[in-house]
Amino acid sequence: MKNLKLLLFAFAALFLFSCSDDDNEKSLSSIVGRWEKSNTAFVFNSNKTGCHETDLRDEGLGVIRSRFTWSMSDAQLFLTYDGSGSHIKGTFMYYYVLVDDVLSVYYDDWSFMGAYRYADGK
Repeated sequence: MKNLKLLLFAFAALFLFSCSDDDNEKSLSSIVGRWEKSNTAFVFNSNKTGCHETDLRDEGLGVIRSRFTWSMSDAQLFLTYDGSGSHIKGTFMYYYVLVDDVLSVYYDDWSFMGAYRYADGK
């Protein structure tokens, strides 16, 4: 089943990348920048550091910021959290798909984590 999901993902990515109209669409070649979804944001800096922000002010907890370093390999994204700002510590692998200004992130079992919109330049 995992191989089937990987094959379907590869086919979908090939279709999306080969059928885009480069003249009419904004295209981002890197994940560097700020990516947002509802009360969560990922910030990827060009020096391979970053921050995962979760806004929990409605729950009375403020904004929680977890620092990490990041690296990429093919469709894999590796985040290594240092434990600052939250209890998250360790290295986590995610799959990602970047199409135009949307960064879709999947857990290592290919379950969907979320779609984040590019927020720099607002």
